[in-house]
Amino acid sequence: MHEGGDGIDAVDAVQVRSISTRDVGLIDQVIELGDQNSKTVGFMSPSAYLEHIARGTLLVALERDKVIGYALYRLSRNRVALAHLCVRGDRRREGIARKLVAHLSSKHADQLGILVKCRHSYGIDAMWVHLGFRQRSEMKGRSKQGFPLVAWWLDHGHTDLLSRPEPALLRAAVDLNIIRDFVDGSRTDAGASRALRADHIVDQLELVVTPALLLEIAGIDGDEMRKRCTITASEFVDVRADAGEADRCEQTLVDAARRLAPAYPQTPQDRADVRHVAEAAAAGITVLVSRDENLRRLVGSAAADKFGLRILHPAHVLLHIDELTQAQVYRPAAVQGSEYRSQPVGAAQEEALLPFVNGPARERPNAFKQRLRRLAVGGNRWETIADPAGRLVALYVVSTTETRVEVPILRVLDHRHADTIARQLLFSLRRLTVEAGRSVLMVTDPHPSQATEYAAIADGFRRTEDGYSTLVLGLSGSADDVWQAASKAARRANLPEPVPLRSGMPAAAATEIERTWWPAKILDAQIQTCIVSIQPRWAAELLGVPETLTARPAELALSRDHVYYRSPRPGVVTAQSRILWYLSSDARASQHAPGIIGCSHVDAAVVDSPEALYERFRHLGVWQLAQIMEVARNGKAQAIRFSSTENFPRPVPLSRLKALGKAYNAAVIPYSPRRIPRDLFAAIYQEGQVAS
Repeated sequence: MHEGGDGIDAVDAVQVRSISTRDVGLIDQVIELGDQNSKTVGFMSPSAYLEHIARGTLLVALERDKVIGYALYRLSRNRVALAHLCVRGDRRREGIARKLVAHLSSKHADQLGILVKCRHSYGIDAMWVHLGFRQRSEMKGRSKQGFPLVAWWLDHGHTDLLSRPEPALLRAAVDLNIIRDFVDGSRTDAGASRALRADHIVDQLELVVTPALLLEIAGIDGDEMRKRCTITASEFVDVRADAGEADRCEQTLVDAARRLAPAYPQTPQDRADVRHVAEAAAAGITVLVSRDENLRRLVGSAAADKFGLRILHPAHVLLHIDELTQAQVYRPAAVQGSEYRSQPVGAAQEEALLPFVNGPARERPNAFKQRLRRLAVGGNRWETIADPAGRLVALYVVSTTETRVEVPILRVLDHRHADTIARQLLFSLRRLTVEAGRSVLMVTDPHPSQATEYAAIADGFRRTEDGYSTLVLGLSGSADDVWQAASKAARRANLPEPVPLRSGMPAAAATEIERTWWPAKILDAQIQTCIVSIQPRWAAELLGVPETLTARPAELALSRDHVYYRSPRPGVVTAQSRILWYLSSDARASQHAPGIIGCSHVDAAVVDSPEALYERFRHLGVWQLAQIMEVARNGKAQAIRFSSTENFPRPVPLSRLKALGKAYNAAVIPYSPRRIPRDLFAAIYQEGQVAS
């Protein structure tokens, strides 16, 4: 998968640096070097190289303006994911790879470490060890041959509380053009499609085929091509949806397409294409990989808006695979405005609750009933969530003890929004734990649903003998203060004590700890904080403050992740920082006093065209394209993706905010996003915690 020297002799004349999209000659050399080594590093399209260069995630090793090596990577989940480490064949074993890795490690020292996955069969394990990596795991690759992949890790020495699962697989359907590209690499732009099977992403991407695709393959003229396409398609997973649901999806797509092309679908190929999209949507697939621009133009918007299915070029899938995977398992937009509702339920309704029996985990209905009856004794809180048709889709029971909040039942039925509801429920339970004044949240269900288990692990819960647990620390202080509180809470609940935290932690490590132990705040960490102004109408939608006469949808109240758009001011609001939300004054809502109303973590801050931002973050819902265009300036807007919001028990009014700003000699009125010093953040945060 990767190529590089083992770093025996350093080459002082070699310079390692980033390049810009204006360095045309250097870019051509990088692409040529990658193409020469595509059998090991995997093919990447020129547009993908350019996107990495624009993002600053490609380093080159230069000697007299000649590229002799490069490193291509992405930043994923507070880690550096190294995809290509490539050194020119005649310059290996000279220390070029070591210089590239050292520069990469220094540039992103705030990240938890560098992760790389490489085929064992390449025989370069010793190189990774020599570069300072340690083997973390080995897995069977999902390539046709099933070559084992070794995960290598270079640790940066920061505290990492999470025992992370392997990333969820992005399930993506492919169309016939992609299958043909796999079969015939000489086709125009086939390389971008073939890169979908590269070793470094086979454990992140699962390609699937629909019945419509198989039917289309069966109709290919030419025995040899039909045979080869059939064999290739057989290597992927079949997905099948309810035929009636697929029919309904198809009609919706056709209706949308006819607004642009009244005679659509005109040809058998048109009908095959729209059926393919409909079957993928009905099966809950969120990505269809296609190079068909006309298909994307006619049904792409409807597929995304109505069914959460994006029709994407293969190069786009590779560039945004982490984000697409997250969108697959967490799509609050899919349930917004759809009248999902929470309602209390009693144990006496046990017959209605039998669908929550976890049969795949070999739970027996009688045992489930007995558990319900035992939990009916005492003051436990019972809740269900029903879908728009009134069908129960989630059940949870909450018990508050002296030391913790326990959830002895937490079930989410298997359906297309199961992962989203599980994630939202867990964050809601964190809020409930804070309100109860407890520091430990435990899910003790012996048979939790699969969606619940994955959501718990992804949300920072740790596996224990009794289930899954996490600390919920409602305090702010130094790293040592937070660690002392965490240790005390863990001891009281008979949980393993956490490792000590150190002052001055970089933002990547500190924000991860704050999310894991939410709503804890580490005041001596290297986390930037900005004050960002938000209009009352968007604060009500996204934060639930101020309250309005119209009830806020339950799914938004539960949601952990949101996106907010504003006019761009690059470099002020950045990922792995905090936001203090300043509720601005509004002539139409003069009863809402301006001031600081809450705090969130920033997961991403992206400046791009409104269309690109809407396509990228539409799964988070609320904003429409026209609204993003309203806040854009010179064709650009900024999307701020934020999570883990904590609304202040007592908002900090403008008068008090001005006084605090004066005391700390800092400007605080955010006509545009404004960074503030750590001491001022601590003062504002503490003031907001005093209940009125």
